[in-house]
This record gives sequence, C-alpha cells and structure tokens, in this order.
Amino acid sequence: CSALHDRGRVQLAIQEAHAMYEDATKNDNNIGRAMAYKQMGMTYYDMHQFDEATDAFQRGVTILEDEKEKKGITSGLYDFLCKAYDKKQRYEDELNVTKTWINYLNRLNRTGNANMINGPYCSAYIARTSALLGLKRYKEATISLDSAEANNKKNPNSLDTYFIYLLK
Repeated sequence: CSALHDRGRVQLAIQEAHAMYEDATKNDNNIGRAMAYKQMGMTYYDMHQFDEATDAFQRGVTILEDEKEKKGITSGLYDFLCKAYDKKQRYEDELNVTKTWINYLNRLNRTGNANMINGPYCSAYIARTSALLGLKRYKEATISLDSAEANNKKNPNSLDTYFIYLLK
C-alpha cells in the first residue's frame, strides 16, 4: 500500500488499504485495522480529500485508543489528523487533538518510553502552534513554538527544524 501510494498509484493504494482492513478484520487485528486506516488517510490526504482523510485518521486513532496502545504507534495518526484538520482550517479541532496527543506522549514518557517520544513531542507542539496561529492566539503560539524548539534540540530533525522556521 505504501509503495503504491509513493508511486502515485492512489486508486490502487486505496484498494490495497481496504484489503489490509479486511484482512485485519478477518484476523481480529485492531493494530492492523488502525494501520489500514492510516494508509487510507494518507492517500486521501495526498488526493486533497481532507474530509475522507480526517475520517480515516480519526477511526485509526479511536481503534488505538481503545486498544490502549503503548508503543508510540498512535502518535503518527495524531500527527496526520492534525495536518488534515489544519488543511480544513478546523483549528479548534486541531488544538483539541494536540492536547490529547501531548497527554498520550506524557503517558508514554511515564512508562519509560522517553527515547521514542522527543520527536513526536516536537511534532505535537508544531501542530499546536499552527492551530493557535489559525485561532489568532499569538502569545500561546509563541510559547508552543518554544516548546517545539526545546524538543527539537533533544532530538534534532531537519524536517521539524524546517517547520519550526516556517512558523516563525
């Protein structure tokens, strides 16, 4: 599915994601179902079908939240869900997701998974900053951007650095 998506074969990628979902359902695999929704969402997102993308990402998040997933998988879905809300200028929804996302990362941090969450913390604060800017809450956006920068220093990533500079 990822390979088809990356090669621009979006209709085949959607079909493959649906096949992933059916296989995961047949095998009662909630993580597989969530990953199928993630693939669907990413493909819809790239096709600029943001309502469908938002729905797919939200379904994946719901499954993983119900599973009480503790390995960091949900973080990627939160990230894409925020991006889809941002494209739709649904900043309040995006902000709400960032709150849930940061709480999720805090829970992971308390369970000793800190080594895998510094990058996602940065991404969560970048999304939070974008939502706050969209809501014209500039003072809070500045504080959030500072948090993104602090987390990026812990785990430098050129893509996160790019988005931080883009938001400045």
